[in-house]
Amino acid sequence: MSIMSNMKNLQTLFGITKQELIAVAIIVGGLLCGIAIKMFLPQESSHSHYSTIEKEIFAILDSVASQQQSTYSGVGLQGNALDTAVYNTTPEGKAEQKKSNSLPTKPINLNIATKAELMMLPGVGEKTAEKIIEYRKSQRFSSPEDIMNIKGIGEKKFEKMKKHLTVEKKR
Repeated sequence: MSIMSNMKNLQTLFGITKQELIAVAIIVGGLLCGIAIKMFLPQESSHSHYSTIEKEIFAILDSVASQQQSTYSGVGLQGNALDTAVYNTTPEGKAEQKKSNSLPTKPINLNIATKAELMMLPGVGEKTAEKIIEYRKSQRFSSPEDIMNIKGIGEKKFEKMKKHLTVEKKR
C-alpha cells in the first residue's frame, strides 16, 4: 500500500483531517528523536552546557521577573487600582503588607473585595483578609460594623478602618 492510502485509512480510523494527522506525526517523530538523543548522548549535569553569557541572560531575566512581580499594579473588582508595591512577597509567594500609609482611595465593599483590597485596610493583614472572605461566604455584611464579627477586629481597629468600608450590593 502507498503512504497516501495509509494516511487515508488513519484519517478514517481516528476521524481527523490530513493536517491533524501530519501534526501528530511531526510531534511523535520529534518525541522519538528526543528520546533517541537523550539515550545515546553522554549525560551532562543540568545546565552545564549553558555558556557564561546564557547564564547571565537567565539571571537578568529572573531579576526582571521578580521586579515585575513585586511592582505589578492591577485593578480590583470595583475598578480601583491595586498597587501591589505596598506588599512584600515572601519566598513562599505570600503577600505581606509593608508598614506604609498606603490606604484605599475608594471605600472597599466588604461583600465583594479581593484579598489584596482587604489588605489595604488599616490593621488588616493576609490572615484577617482571609477570615473576612470566609465570613462572607456564609453571611453577607449588612453594615460596616459587621466586620467586628471577625476575630481580631475590635472597636479600636474598626474605628481606624470604618471610613474605608462600604457594604454596597453586588453589581
